[in-house]
Amino acid sequence: METKKLSIKTASYPLPEDAPKRLKLFVILTPMFFMLAISLPSFIRQQLTPVICEEANSTAYYSLIMLISTMSGSIFSPIVGKLGDLYGRKRLSLFCLVPFAGSLILCGLARGPVLLAISYALIGIFYSGLDSATNGMVMDAFNRKDSTQILGVLNAANTIAGILGPILIGYLADLIGAQKSMIILAAVVMAAWVLILVGYPDIRNIKRDVVIDYKGVILLPVAIGPICVAIAVGGNQLPWNSPWIIAMFVVSVICCVLFVRTEKKQKQPIVNIGLLKNKMIIPALLFMFAWRAMQSLLTYFNLYCREVLEFSSTQLGSLQFFLWVNVIVAVLVGRYLSRKKNYRLIFSISAILSVLAPLLFFLFMRPGLPFFWAVVLRIPQIIMVGFCMAPMNMYLGEILKAEERGMGLAINMFFINLGTSVFNAIFSAVMNLFPGGIADAFGPMCLVAVGIGVIRLLVVLVGIKNRIQANS
Repeated sequence: METKKLSIKTASYPLPEDAPKRLKLFVILTPMFFMLAISLPSFIRQQLTPVICEEANSTAYYSLIMLISTMSGSIFSPIVGKLGDLYGRKRLSLFCLVPFAGSLILCGLARGPVLLAISYALIGIFYSGLDSATNGMVMDAFNRKDSTQILGVLNAANTIAGILGPILIGYLADLIGAQKSMIILAAVVMAAWVLILVGYPDIRNIKRDVVIDYKGVILLPVAIGPICVAIAVGGNQLPWNSPWIIAMFVVSVICCVLFVRTEKKQKQPIVNIGLLKNKMIIPALLFMFAWRAMQSLLTYFNLYCREVLEFSSTQLGSLQFFLWVNVIVAVLVGRYLSRKKNYRLIFSISAILSVLAPLLFFLFMRPGLPFFWAVVLRIPQIIMVGFCMAPMNMYLGEILKAEERGMGLAINMFFINLGTSVFNAIFSAVMNLFPGGIADAFGPMCLVAVGIGVIRLLVVLVGIKNRIQANS
């Protein structure tokens, strides 16, 4: 058959169902390795940041450094997503992977809070853009039916990396240091650069002149940054009635209004406000925004384990041991959604787990808790991810048109990172209320997360459609 002669460069995309299996496999493996390469540093950043801060003499700035990382990701993810739509996922990835590797090296060399904060900001910027590009790669290269199943497999592969990566790097960190381990990961990232160069097609869905929304690029950081910083430092470094705190809130509000007005007038906006007219996407974005309350809580869960329970780097990396459960969950959920498309049920389960997980933390996290039980307490949160991230990518793929998916995924990642920034800032403010630090503040943080989980469930019941028809 003529299809057997197809190669990566000569094939048409999305690939037809009768495309050669070898071609499909090779195109699948490329974004899979790409996802693993960019996810490993993210897993390490989440689990080992308390250790990295100790090595860089920056423990006192732990909350602020994590806020800077997530805030930079939330600000730049829609910008990077738009560039992916304009130039193609391959070109975007090749461009972003090099500075991403450089940020890992800078993280490994930092010996103070300033350089460490800069490296974490760069990691947040490029990881958020590259992460959204991974899902876009699959949707660009495969038809809707195949992409739904492949996204489930990719999520499973990502989960395996989340199990083995932190454990191995944690063990390596105990031997040579967590910062040096980050430098080693830079080599893995550059290997992904080579694979993308030779193993993924140059697909561009949008056939029009490229116009960059420079006004949006400038206004977006100024709109989001000050309010997140104000929430984080208010009541601690600066009193809430400080002129600086008030000024940051005022600047953010004004710039948010200007940003929305500016984007409505742009032919190719950084954030396509028109997508928000789709009544199905707003509840989905709110659902993912609230999900980050639980993920932000894990930042302080790891800090609690390091400072109060005195876990080693290997133990911190092993806290995600039961992620293998998520491999099974992700595959089963992916298969179920490819047949039934009952997203409301899946998201309801995710919301219930987001209530249960912090409630268990509140009830059982105490000084002297054995390492085994700390690992077990993570299970509900781990399972929750299998009912959330990949299913939401599938849901957005269903309700958005082909030319809107890249921006839709980027806006989704924007709300995810924005939620992380907001809840990191809120939890930082909660910790500032307690002189005992994380030992006394972790319980109240858990109760805040429980309340957000209840709100997530209400969003699902009110706003998520039980069954939807695929959007052509």
